[in-house]
Amino acid sequence: KRRNAILREDCLRRQLDRCMLTHTHADLNVEACHILPHSLAAKTSYRNCIFWFMLAILLGADWQRRIWQLAGGNKSYAPTNGLALGNGMHTLFDRGLFTLRPVTLGCSDASRIVDVQLNWKTRTHTATSVTMLPGELDAQLSGDTRYRYNPLTDPRSIRNGDRFRLFTNDPEKLPLPSPVLLELHAALWALIGAVGLTETNKQ
Repeated sequence: KRRNAILREDCLRRQLDRCMLTHTHADLNVEACHILPHSLAAKTSYRNCIFWFMLAILLGADWQRRIWQLAGGNKSYAPTNGLALGNGMHTLFDRGLFTLRPVTLGCSDASRIVDVQLNWKTRTHTATSVTMLPGELDAQLSGDTRYRYNPLTDPRSIRNGDRFRLFTNDPEKLPLPSPVLLELHAALWALIGAVGLTETNKQ
């Protein structure tokens, strides 16, 4: 199998064949989503080398090495760097239009449970259908439609600050998404916003 197919299979097994945010079933275009993009996982280009060098400057060499151990090279396809998301939500996450920040609740078994808070980054009304096809992304970004937990079973809009619980029944074979990588994803998109790049810039 291709590595991306294996990552999707692992994420879906961990998430009981559902999108982690909407609980949309795997049959309805649920995809494997990298937290740290796979395109940045190898030090094989000048751009990537600059990325890892800047991480060392901003976070320190120890944190840079830790992140590399979590998601560098072939580790990019580990479940710790993956989420199962409906394809519409996958696109929005990759473009930094929302982030998932870990919430510390003093859980006694952090290897099995992690709570995350969703924060929208769009300037428009942020509540659109999560089952849309990629071709309808412009309508998503304009706020003409609404994001919902599940259009068929749960019509509530997904709102800024909503919390979601991720869990795994097998921390060794199917570990949770790394809180460190989720924090890094949020921090990188905050930095992109701070320096004036648009939220729709890729990577």
